Amino acid sequence: LNVTLQENKYREYISGLNCMLQNYNSTVLSLTSNEKVILTDHLSTLNHSFKIGFTTLNWNSQRILSFIDSSNREVEKFRAVLMEVRKNSSMIKGIVKAVQECILVQKSDFSEILEKRDCTLDISEFYDLFEAKRDDRTQNILVKYRSIKPILMKIEMVITETETGMSPVLSEYYSYWENLIFEAIVTVITESIQEFCNIIKASCEFPLCSIRAHTNKCDIVFSPQLNDICKFVNKCVRNLVESACSLIRWSDGSCLESPPVHISDDKEDFLYSFYEDVSYVSDVVHSIINLNKEINS
Repeated sequence: LNVTLQENKYREYISGLNCMLQNYNSTVLSLTSNEKVILTDHLSTLNHSFKIGFTTLNWNSQRILSFIDSSNREVEKFRAVLMEVRKNSSMIKGIVKAVQECILVQKSDFSEILEKRDCTLDISEFYDLFEAKRDDRTQNILVKYRSIKPILMKIEMVITETETGMSPVLSEYYSYWENLIFEAIVTVITESIQEFCNIIKASCEFPLCSIRAHTNKCDIVFSPQLNDICKFVNKCVRNLVESACSLIRWSDGSCLESPPVHISDDKEDFLYSFYEDVSYVSDVVHSIINLNKEINS
């Protein structure tokens, strides 16, 4: 009889508890593996707030509605932190994507000049133009790369209320983003080498550089000589790969650039950049081999 008289109240409890649990599940089950790691403490706090519902309260308790309200507040508090993390991580993802899409050398760099001049370039002019464009885009990538650190520090502030750039709580998170940046740089280098290879191929139909020939007694002398042209081309390829030298790796467990390492008084300090790893990636090595085959052919 007592249960029957309080049926409406029980239905209200059940409805409120179900809504609260749905909010909890929709939030927690949406967490990625990275989010679970960096939000471990926040998730523990959230789960702890539910403990009273498993131990203290029963259907006769007078505090069920207040428990539902407080639990909903904790879920919303956790969700607010999660949304802030996701907003900032989305910004980082956009930056990494922008880096990946930046090709260091493009056919249009030379075709625009040739259309204006209506003539070919000297090999030294070709190299200077190549370097100017490559350096400009490398600097653009560097600016994007360095814009990631302050965003990660914002995430750190949201989670731990610190701004060190080296929070142990975010250690794996830093590594996650650095690996994605590394993959983006590998893509930039390989696709830039491929684009340079396409430019070399296209030069068979649309010459970029001029070679002068004159007779010297019975011989025909070319200027510049083939060996000199190959040196310029190989230097272009080497510089494409060495573009990664501008991007300094983060210290372990942080998003802070590694400090210079002093080796000896007669040598420059060593900076640990992405180049040391990018240059040994098989895709990069194969791209260089394919380009060298194209040059030799």
